[in-house]
Amino acid sequence: KILHFLQQHFPDSEDATPAISQLTSFEVNSGPELAAFINTLFDMALFDAERCESYVDMACTLRSRYPEFPPKTEGGKPQTFTRFLLGRGQDLFENLPCTLAATGQIEGTLDHDELQTVLELRKHK
Repeated sequence: KILHFLQQHFPDSEDATPAISQLTSFEVNSGPELAAFINTLFDMALFDAERCESYVDMACTLRSRYPEFPPKTEGGKPQTFTRFLLGRGQDLFENLPCTLAATGQIEGTLDHDELQTVLELRKHK
């Protein structure tokens, strides 16, 4: 639902305020729903890098809008917008390849054009 909204309503202009205001009306009723919502926002920000600053503004505004959910386990930390957002960024960072160069395994299975495409995608992550 959030992905469809962003694809249809996120502005081409610099002012994302109306879209952000509409996003505050989306109901999130559990930690997993909040995580899915944040993952979608994060993915869109990576996909649509030209509007990265607008996604940052969106995250800053929405951060205080959504509730805190109980921890998954007793004694754990609460499930919050900020915690999910930081966790997603950390996961992506920790899973970045150590090098942008092609490995022997990839080189052996792709033709030259496919290999170039894979290397370009790695550079833009």
